[in-house]
Amino acid sequence: AQARQVERSPQDKPPARVAAPAPPKPAPPKPAPPKAPAPPKAPAPPEAKAAPPPAPKPLHKPKPGAAAIHVRVGSHQATRRVACDLPCFWSPSRSGVVLRGTIEEIDTPFVASMEGEQYYASLKLTHDPNVMMSTTSFDSDVPLPYFSYAEYVIQKPHVKLRDVERKKAVFVARNCASRNNREGLVRSLMELLPVESVSSCLHNADVPGSRGSKVDLVRRYALYLAFENQNVDDYVTEKLWGALDAGVLPVYYGAPNVWQNAPPGSIVNVLDFPSTEALAAHLRAILANETLYESYHAWRYRPLPAWWVARFEITRTHSECRTCLWADARREQLRLAGA
Repeated sequence: AQARQVERSPQDKPPARVAAPAPPKPAPPKPAPPKAPAPPKAPAPPEAKAAPPPAPKPLHKPKPGAAAIHVRVGSHQATRRVACDLPCFWSPSRSGVVLRGTIEEIDTPFVASMEGEQYYASLKLTHDPNVMMSTTSFDSDVPLPYFSYAEYVIQKPHVKLRDVERKKAVFVARNCASRNNREGLVRSLMELLPVESVSSCLHNADVPGSRGSKVDLVRRYALYLAFENQNVDDYVTEKLWGALDAGVLPVYYGAPNVWQNAPPGSIVNVLDFPSTEALAAHLRAILANETLYESYHAWRYRPLPAWWVARFEITRTHSECRTCLWADARREQLRLAGA
Protein backbone atom coordinates (compact mmCIF):
# COMPACT_ATOMS: atom_id res chain seq x y z
CA ALA A 1 0.00 0.00 0.00
CA GLN A 2 1.22 3.39 -0.80
CA ALA A 3 2.46 5.22 2.27
CA ARG A 4 0.38 8.18 3.08
CA GLN A 5 2.02 11.37 4.08
CA VAL A 6 0.19 12.92 6.89
CA GLU A 7 0.28 16.66 7.02
CA ARG A 8 0.78 17.93 10.50
CA SER A 9 -1.00 20.91 11.73
CA PRO A 10 1.05 23.87 12.70
CA GLN A 11 0.40 22.95 16.31
CA ASP A 12 2.02 19.61 15.70
CA LYS A 13 5.24 21.14 14.38
CA PRO A 14 8.18 21.11 16.74
CA PRO A 15 8.86 24.53 18.12
CA ALA A 16 11.43 26.53 16.25
CA ARG A 17 14.71 26.94 18.02
CA VAL A 18 15.01 30.28 19.78
CA ALA A 19 18.46 31.74 19.83
CA ALA A 20 19.82 32.23 23.30
CA PRO A 21 20.04 35.87 24.20
CA ALA A 22 23.48 37.38 23.74
CA PRO A 23 25.32 37.98 26.95
CA PRO A 24 25.17 41.62 27.96
CA LYS A 25 28.06 43.68 26.75
CA PRO A 26 30.33 44.85 29.48
CA ALA A 27 29.81 48.50 30.36
CA PRO A 28 32.43 50.74 28.83
CA PRO A 29 35.04 51.85 31.33
CA LYS A 30 34.32 55.17 32.92
CA PRO A 31 36.48 57.89 31.48
CA ALA A 32 39.22 59.10 33.79
CA PRO A 33 38.44 62.45 35.34
CA PRO A 34 40.12 65.27 33.43
CA LYS A 35 43.40 66.38 34.85
CA ALA A 36 43.46 69.81 36.37
CA PRO A 37 45.22 72.17 34.00
CA ALA A 38 48.71 73.08 35.02
CA PRO A 39 48.99 76.66 36.20
CA PRO A 40 50.11 78.94 33.37
CA LYS A 41 53.73 79.88 33.36
CA ALA A 42 55.21 83.28 32.77
CA PRO A 43 57.34 83.70 29.67
CA ALA A 44 60.98 82.83 30.17
CA PRO A 45 62.61 86.09 31.24
CA PRO A 46 65.73 87.32 29.43
CA GLU A 47 67.90 86.66 32.48
CA ALA A 48 67.35 82.95 31.92
CA LYS A 49 69.25 83.24 28.64
CA ALA A 50 71.79 85.99 29.29
CA ALA A 51 74.75 86.34 31.58
CA PRO A 52 74.31 88.63 34.60
CA PRO A 53 75.41 92.23 34.13
CA PRO A 54 78.99 93.13 34.99
CA ALA A 55 79.53 94.50 38.46
CA PRO A 56 80.30 98.23 38.67
CA LYS A 57 83.88 99.24 39.31
CA PRO A 58 84.69 99.21 43.02
CA LEU A 59 84.77 102.61 44.65
CA HIS A 60 88.09 104.42 44.60
CA LYS A 61 90.02 104.33 47.88
CA PRO A 62 91.81 107.63 48.49
CA LYS A 63 95.30 107.69 49.90
CA PRO A 64 95.69 108.69 53.56
CA GLY A 65 95.77 112.45 53.86
CA ALA A 66 94.19 113.02 50.43
CA ALA A 67 93.49 116.66 49.70
CA ALA A 68 89.94 117.99 49.72
CA ILE A 69 87.54 117.94 46.81
CA HIS A 70 85.08 120.81 46.28
CA VAL A 71 81.96 120.31 44.14
CA ARG A 72 80.39 123.64 43.28
CA VAL A 73 76.76 123.64 42.09
CA GLY A 74 76.11 126.65 39.89
CA SER A 75 77.72 129.69 41.44
CA HIS A 76 77.30 128.53 45.06
CA GLN A 77 80.51 127.96 46.98
CA ALA A 78 81.21 124.42 48.15
CA THR A 79 81.14 124.84 51.94
CA ARG A 80 78.96 121.92 53.08
CA ARG A 81 81.06 118.99 54.29
CA VAL A 82 79.89 115.53 53.29
CA ALA A 83 80.71 112.32 55.18
CA CYS A 84 83.35 110.58 53.08
CA ASP A 85 86.77 108.88 53.16
CA LEU A 86 88.40 112.17 52.17
CA PRO A 87 87.49 115.83 52.78
CA CYS A 88 84.49 116.32 50.50
CA PHE A 89 82.59 119.59 50.17
CA TRP A 90 79.44 120.45 48.21
CA SER A 91 77.46 123.62 47.73
CA PRO A 92 74.66 124.00 50.31
CA SER A 93 72.07 124.34 47.51
CA ARG A 94 71.18 121.32 45.38
CA SER A 95 67.90 122.53 43.92
CA GLY A 96 66.98 121.72 40.35
CA VAL A 97 66.06 118.68 38.29
CA VAL A 98 69.42 118.70 36.51
CA LEU A 99 72.43 119.84 38.55
CA ARG A 100 75.29 121.56 36.78
CA GLY A 101 78.50 122.80 38.25
CA THR A 102 82.25 122.32 38.51
CA ILE A 103 84.59 120.04 40.40
CA GLU A 104 87.14 122.67 41.35
CA GLU A 105 90.32 120.66 41.94
CA ILE A 106 90.24 119.12 38.45
CA ASP A 107 88.42 122.03 36.78
CA THR A 108 85.83 119.63 35.36
CA PRO A 109 82.19 120.47 34.70
CA PHE A 110 79.61 117.97 35.86
CA VAL A 111 75.99 117.15 35.08
CA ALA A 112 73.92 115.16 37.56
CA SER A 113 70.28 114.07 37.50
CA MET A 114 67.96 111.17 38.22
CA GLU A 115 65.68 112.12 35.34
CA GLY A 116 65.67 110.31 32.00
CA GLU A 117 67.37 111.27 28.78
CA GLN A 118 64.15 111.17 26.72
CA TYR A 119 62.96 114.27 28.59
CA TYR A 120 66.39 115.86 29.11
CA ALA A 121 68.62 115.32 26.10
CA SER A 122 71.65 116.68 27.95
CA LEU A 123 71.64 113.53 30.09
CA LYS A 124 72.45 111.26 27.15
CA LEU A 125 75.93 109.86 27.76
CA THR A 126 78.65 111.09 25.43
CA HIS A 127 81.60 109.58 27.36
CA ASP A 128 83.44 112.87 27.07
CA PRO A 129 86.41 112.58 29.47
CA ASN A 130 86.26 116.33 30.09
CA VAL A 131 82.72 116.20 31.57
CA MET A 132 81.65 114.17 34.59
CA MET A 133 78.22 112.58 34.06
CA SER A 134 76.10 111.25 36.91
CA THR A 135 72.79 109.67 35.82
CA THR A 136 70.70 106.58 36.46
CA SER A 137 72.80 104.74 33.88
CA PHE A 138 75.34 102.32 35.32
CA ASP A 139 77.59 103.39 32.43
CA SER A 140 77.81 106.95 33.75
CA ASP A 141 80.83 108.12 35.76
CA VAL A 142 78.90 108.16 39.04
CA PRO A 143 75.71 106.07 38.70
CA LEU A 144 72.60 107.37 40.47
CA PRO A 145 70.23 104.38 40.73
CA TYR A 146 66.88 105.00 42.37
CA PHE A 147 67.40 101.98 44.59
CA SER A 148 69.47 102.44 47.72
CA TYR A 149 69.73 100.41 50.89
CA ALA A 150 69.04 103.57 52.88
CA GLU A 151 65.62 104.03 51.28
CA TYR A 152 64.20 100.60 50.44
CA VAL A 153 63.88 97.20 52.10
CA ILE A 154 62.60 95.13 49.21
CA GLN A 155 62.59 91.67 50.80
CA LYS A 156 59.62 92.30 53.03
CA PRO A 157 56.84 89.72 53.47
CA HIS A 158 54.36 90.05 50.63
CA VAL A 159 50.60 90.54 50.64
CA LYS A 160 48.87 87.16 50.27
CA LEU A 161 46.37 86.95 47.44
CA ARG A 162 43.65 85.80 49.83
CA ASP A 163 44.23 88.96 51.88
CA VAL A 164 44.17 91.38 48.96
CA GLU A 165 41.21 93.72 49.25
CA ARG A 166 40.89 94.48 45.53
CA LYS A 167 41.63 91.64 43.08
CA LYS A 168 42.52 94.15 40.39
CA ALA A 169 45.42 96.14 38.97
CA VAL A 170 46.02 99.73 40.02
CA PHE A 171 47.64 102.53 37.99
CA VAL A 172 48.89 105.71 39.67
CA ALA A 173 50.26 108.53 37.50
CA ARG A 174 49.70 112.21 36.73
CA ASN A 175 51.75 112.51 33.54
CA CYS A 176 49.50 111.42 30.67
CA ALA A 177 51.93 112.47 27.93
CA SER A 178 54.65 109.87 28.38
CA ARG A 179 57.43 109.20 25.89
CA ASN A 180 56.56 105.48 25.73
CA ASN A 181 52.75 105.85 25.48
CA ARG A 182 52.16 104.04 28.74
CA GLU A 183 48.70 105.62 28.89
CA GLY A 184 47.80 103.87 25.61
CA LEU A 185 48.84 100.55 27.11
CA VAL A 186 46.75 101.22 30.22
CA ARG A 187 43.71 102.05 28.07
CA SER A 188 44.09 98.74 26.25
CA LEU A 189 44.45 96.80 29.49
CA MET A 190 41.34 98.46 30.89
CA GLU A 191 39.35 96.74 28.16
CA LEU A 192 40.77 93.32 29.01
CA LEU A 193 40.93 93.14 32.82
CA PRO A 194 39.92 95.17 35.86
CA VAL A 195 42.24 98.19 36.16
CA GLU A 196 41.65 101.15 38.46
CA SER A 197 43.41 104.45 37.84
CA VAL A 198 43.22 106.48 41.01
CA SER A 199 45.28 109.52 40.00
CA SER A 200 44.64 112.22 37.40
CA CYS A 201 45.89 110.30 34.33
CA LEU A 202 43.03 108.09 33.02
CA HIS A 203 41.20 108.48 36.32
CA ASN A 204 38.35 105.98 36.55
CA ALA A 205 38.04 105.12 40.24
CA ASP A 206 37.67 106.92 43.54
CA VAL A 207 39.06 104.58 46.13
CA PRO A 208 38.56 105.43 49.79
CA GLY A 209 41.92 106.27 51.31
CA SER A 210 43.65 106.74 47.95
CA ARG A 211 44.96 110.14 49.03
CA GLY A 212 46.89 108.64 51.91
CA SER A 213 50.16 106.72 51.81
CA LYS A 214 50.97 105.31 48.38
CA VAL A 215 52.35 102.18 50.04
CA ASP A 216 49.08 101.60 51.88
CA LEU A 217 47.18 102.21 48.64
CA VAL A 218 49.04 99.74 46.43
CA ARG A 219 48.95 97.05 49.14
CA ARG A 220 45.19 96.94 48.66
CA TYR A 221 45.63 95.64 45.09
CA ALA A 222 46.87 92.34 43.68
CA LEU A 223 48.81 94.03 40.84
CA TYR A 224 50.53 97.39 40.54
CA LEU A 225 51.14 98.81 37.06
CA ALA A 226 54.67 100.16 37.55
CA PHE A 227 54.83 101.97 34.22
CA GLU A 228 57.72 104.39 33.64
CA ASN A 229 57.25 107.47 31.46
CA GLN A 230 60.05 106.41 29.11
CA ASN A 231 61.90 103.24 28.09
CA VAL A 232 65.59 103.85 28.77
CA ASP A 233 68.17 101.35 30.01
CA ASP A 234 68.70 101.58 33.80
CA TYR A 235 65.95 104.19 34.19
CA VAL A 236 64.24 102.12 36.89
CA THR A 237 62.49 104.45 39.29
CA GLU A 238 60.64 104.34 42.58
CA LYS A 239 57.69 102.85 40.69
CA LEU A 240 59.47 99.51 40.80
CA TRP A 241 61.37 99.76 44.07
CA GLY A 242 58.42 101.21 45.96
CA ALA A 243 56.20 98.34 44.82
CA LEU A 244 58.73 95.72 45.90
CA ASP A 245 59.19 97.55 49.21
CA ALA A 246 55.40 97.53 49.67
CA GLY A 247 55.24 93.75 49.26
CA VAL A 248 53.16 93.79 46.07
CA LEU A 249 53.64 92.45 42.54
CA PRO A 250 54.74 95.05 39.97
CA VAL A 251 53.71 94.75 36.33
CA TYR A 252 56.66 96.64 34.90
CA TYR A 253 56.92 98.67 31.70
CA GLY A 254 60.02 100.74 31.12
CA ALA A 255 63.74 100.03 31.02
CA PRO A 256 64.50 97.37 28.37
CA ASN A 257 67.25 96.01 30.65
CA VAL A 258 65.10 95.88 33.78
CA TRP A 259 66.21 92.26 34.23
CA GLN A 260 69.66 93.67 35.03
CA ASN A 261 68.15 95.63 37.91
CA ALA A 262 65.11 93.82 39.33
CA PRO A 263 65.68 90.65 41.37
CA PRO A 264 64.96 87.60 39.18
CA GLY A 265 61.34 86.46 39.29
CA SER A 266 60.09 89.59 41.06
CA ILE A 267 58.12 91.28 38.27
CA VAL A 268 55.83 90.72 35.32
CA ASN A 269 57.72 92.43 32.50
CA VAL A 270 55.43 93.86 29.82
CA LEU A 271 58.20 93.62 27.21
CA ASP A 272 58.33 89.83 27.62
CA PHE A 273 54.88 89.44 26.01
CA PRO A 274 54.14 89.39 22.27
CA SER A 275 50.89 91.36 22.59
CA THR A 276 48.70 93.25 25.00
CA GLU A 277 46.17 90.39 24.81
CA ALA A 278 48.82 87.86 25.87
CA LEU A 279 49.86 90.11 28.74
CA ALA A 280 46.25 90.57 29.88
CA ALA A 281 45.61 86.81 29.73
CA HIS A 282 48.59 86.22 31.98
CA LEU A 283 47.51 88.90 34.44
CA ARG A 284 44.01 87.41 34.62
CA ALA A 285 45.60 84.03 35.32
CA ILE A 286 47.60 85.54 38.19
CA LEU A 287 44.44 87.04 39.69
CA ALA A 288 42.72 83.64 39.54
CA ASN A 289 45.59 81.36 40.53
CA GLU A 290 47.15 81.69 43.96
CA THR A 291 50.01 79.33 43.08
CA LEU A 292 51.01 81.47 40.13
CA TYR A 293 50.68 84.64 42.21
CA GLU A 294 52.86 83.19 44.96
CA SER A 295 55.56 82.19 42.47
CA TYR A 296 56.27 85.87 41.88
CA HIS A 297 57.07 86.39 45.56
CA ALA A 298 59.34 83.38 46.17
CA TRP A 299 62.44 85.54 45.65
CA ARG A 300 61.63 87.45 48.84
CA TYR A 301 62.47 84.47 51.00
CA ARG A 302 65.83 83.41 49.55
CA PRO A 303 69.18 85.21 49.29
CA LEU A 304 69.47 87.78 46.55
CA PRO A 305 71.85 86.69 43.76
CA ALA A 306 75.48 87.71 44.13
CA TRP A 307 75.42 89.78 40.93
CA TRP A 308 72.51 91.86 42.25
CA VAL A 309 74.20 92.50 45.59
CA ALA A 310 77.43 93.51 43.83
CA ARG A 311 75.59 95.82 41.43
CA PHE A 312 73.91 97.84 44.15
CA GLU A 313 76.72 97.76 46.72
CA ILE A 314 77.71 101.28 45.62
CA THR A 315 74.46 102.66 47.05
CA ARG A 316 75.74 102.07 50.56
CA THR A 317 77.88 105.15 49.91
CA HIS A 318 76.07 108.42 49.24
CA SER A 319 76.36 109.76 45.69
CA GLU A 320 77.92 113.02 46.92
CA CYS A 321 80.79 111.09 48.48
CA ARG A 322 81.07 108.87 45.39
CA THR A 323 81.43 112.01 43.27
CA CYS A 324 84.34 113.16 45.43
CA LEU A 325 85.93 109.71 45.25
CA TRP A 326 85.61 109.75 41.45
CA ALA A 327 87.19 113.23 41.36
CA ASP A 328 90.11 112.13 43.54
CA ALA A 329 90.74 109.16 41.24
CA ARG A 330 90.61 111.47 38.22
CA ARG A 331 93.00 113.89 39.93
CA GLU A 332 95.46 111.04 40.45
CA GLN A 333 95.15 110.00 36.77
CA LEU A 334 95.86 113.54 35.63
CA ARG A 335 98.87 113.78 37.97
CA LEU A 336 100.35 110.54 36.62
CA ALA A 337 99.74 111.71 33.07
CA GLY A 338 101.52 114.98 33.82
CA ALA A 339 98.48 117.09 33.01
